[in-house]
Amino acid sequence: MKKLLLSMLVLMTAATASAQWAVADAPNLAQNVKNFSELQKQVGYLKEQKDQAGRDTGHDAQGQLRHLQL
Repeated sequence: MKKLLLSMLVLMTAATASAQWAVADAPNLAQNVKNFSELQKQVGYLKEQKDQAGRDTGHDAQGQLRHLQL
């Protein structure tokens, strides 16, 4: 029972410390959120480019196969 109470106390203290850190370090937290948002946009853009390149390559390969069959 003592271990359970001690574990709960540690978890509560850690949660409080995290909340205090987030408030105290608000400017860095805000910048990190902006950076994360920008990275998400870049990943989306790169995925679109990859999909486009795959479509372009697929069409070229199909065209080459048709040319060889003729």
